[in-house]
Amino acid sequence: MLCEFCCKVSIDNLIELAKVEFSAQFFPEKAYYQHHDSYASLISAATAGCELCQLIRDAITTYKIGGSDFYWEGRTTESAILETESEGHATDLKMCINMHHLNPGGKLEDVELFDELMVQVGPPIESESDDPDEYLKVPPLNLSLTVPRGKPVYHQNYRIGRFQTNPDLGSETNFDIAKSWLNNCVTTHEKCTARQAVDLPTRVIDVGPLAGSQEPKLYCSKDIRGSYIALSHCWGGPVSPLLKMANIEAFQSSIPFLDLPANFRDAITVTRQLGIRYLWIDSLCIIQDSKRDWDIESKKMGSIYRDALLTISAATSSRSTDGFLKSPPSSAEPEKNIPLHLTADSGSEAIVYISKPPQTPEDLRDLFYQAPLNKRGWCLQERILSAQILHYGSKQIYWQCAQGFLSADGVPHGVAMPEEEMYPEIASIIHPSILKGPIPKKPNLDLVLEEYYLLVQVYSSRKLSFDTDKFPAFSGLAQHVHSYLGGDYIAGIWSTDFRHGLLWFNELTTCKHVRPYRAPTWSWAVTNEPVVFPARCDTPFPEYAVELILYDINLETNAYSQVESGELTLYGLTKELVRSRQLTNISYPEMATAHVYFDEAEEEGGAIEQWSAVFQTKAGDDDYLLSVINGSGTEWPQPEWRIDFELFSPREYTVLLVDVRTGQQDGATVYHGNGLVLSKAEGKEHMYERVGYISLTPREKEDFEEWMETWGRENVTII
Repeated sequence: MLCEFCCKVSIDNLIELAKVEFSAQFFPEKAYYQHHDSYASLISAATAGCELCQLIRDAITTYKIGGSDFYWEGRTTESAILETESEGHATDLKMCINMHHLNPGGKLEDVELFDELMVQVGPPIESESDDPDEYLKVPPLNLSLTVPRGKPVYHQNYRIGRFQTNPDLGSETNFDIAKSWLNNCVTTHEKCTARQAVDLPTRVIDVGPLAGSQEPKLYCSKDIRGSYIALSHCWGGPVSPLLKMANIEAFQSSIPFLDLPANFRDAITVTRQLGIRYLWIDSLCIIQDSKRDWDIESKKMGSIYRDALLTISAATSSRSTDGFLKSPPSSAEPEKNIPLHLTADSGSEAIVYISKPPQTPEDLRDLFYQAPLNKRGWCLQERILSAQILHYGSKQIYWQCAQGFLSADGVPHGVAMPEEEMYPEIASIIHPSILKGPIPKKPNLDLVLEEYYLLVQVYSSRKLSFDTDKFPAFSGLAQHVHSYLGGDYIAGIWSTDFRHGLLWFNELTTCKHVRPYRAPTWSWAVTNEPVVFPARCDTPFPEYAVELILYDINLETNAYSQVESGELTLYGLTKELVRSRQLTNISYPEMATAHVYFDEAEEEGGAIEQWSAVFQTKAGDDDYLLSVINGSGTEWPQPEWRIDFELFSPREYTVLLVDVRTGQQDGATVYHGNGLVLSKAEGKEHMYERVGYISLTPREKEDFEEWMETWGRENVTII
């Protein structure tokens, strides 16, 4: 049963209104369908039996408003409605059709899918208004428009409704979707892998037949060719069982399925369902108590994920025991779907349905940035190296390959999906030998390096269970990039682009150096904290650029493995820097000579800011740089301050200029530079440690050249 207002709602009418006024994810100001004249009227209609009014009422009473821009964040929509009503504001209901896949403000001509019915109570928020009171209005409620899978609906050249999904990720429906994605990719995608038979990894799990009549077992491939699936997952603590020297023979007979953690059981189930015989899981295919085997196999990690027919991504499982073939709890109420006609006078069976929105919606973009798996260090290279990935979320499954992304609900590319090719140049290096079609164009060197430093930044923010994995967990990516760049890989830095590789600094407040030793102080791998790099550009002034004289790296096994020690000898311009504990109130960095990002506080518990102001200081014959700690910078005009010599650090610091660039400022060409802050290494004569990064404030050419004449030149060795 529907009330008189709900009976007149149709897809056709809503699209006609959208043609008059439309802005993605905003409710229109004028072109909408007028529903009940008050919230009380809606409640009465719901009580009288109108099914759509009941669904709207249920959503209003249970849905909590999100988004920090709204005054009502965390409260139910009903709570907001009742408060605005008590203040004398209107609570009439209005409807429009909208969608999720475009950014806010998107245009009607860019719409591929209408999948939301927006319900506005009271006046809508005006998207162009600067009035802060706009966000005291009740935000619209977005109901979902869905259709049965395999029965797409089109009206007026628009697809209507996302596909209904099965919340049981281990259901036959979801396995059928995954199989169709894989088959289409292998047989029809021009950009994707053509071959299915490759050299198997040293060891794989033989999952046995689909029916599970055979226990899985370890299979030593001995250069056999075939197809296999790889698992990308979080360990999340101790994992049992593990492949060890003592059980390797027994595992070749059988690995009891029920003894395995849930993630591994689920991966075996998926592999069987997809009709693939072999599965690679790190903890079951690398001997965990053999350092020699680990050194050999970890070096192959890049090719293992690159050559897999498919990688299963257990994205939402934070530990091996979680499992990823999730199903809704038995107590969950079935989703209520209300049919909606395409036209107001349609007598045909309705095939578009309205349902309540999920309180915690999920899409692949969110999984890429928020899921437990995508916060782990190892999993970054596993994702980049894999040609095809089947992602398991908590609500549905997703597909990724060179052709793009897919989701079980059929939402088009847009805000719900990651960027299609986040690292296209590096991807073309990793995958060219297995791509169909013509040979791709040669990667652009500058773009490869830009993507590499972006990957380092992303990787630096991820977590590792073991500090010693910092280089190994990035080794697969480094190997492939190295094959293109040439030169030497020096503890994360490229000899062919060493200057920019040295110029990392803290994204947050500090970049504390890991102890015990893991990497040289000049390497970004010396810290577990997020790092960033300045914008990359070629150095236009070789007379100021630091030179690489020699380097010496002692490695545990190979160029991409753990580093035992390393040093760089550089020749360049240097200047003394004095570090002070004095706190000042500098608002703008351009008021200073430079600003410095120290990696750590000078002493445990000492004060440190994200950046410190640096001033050119002269005292008699002394000419040095002085760094002071920044305060809030809220006072204006800036207060005068005097140098407090009592707060000078006794430790000696040196600035080493790395490169100099040009830029434009107020229509004039200016020079600015970047460098390292060094300190003498304790107990190491003539050796330095990197302790920070410095950026010189832009100066006009003559001023800069004159200042550079006051700098010295010397060889410095950094460890």
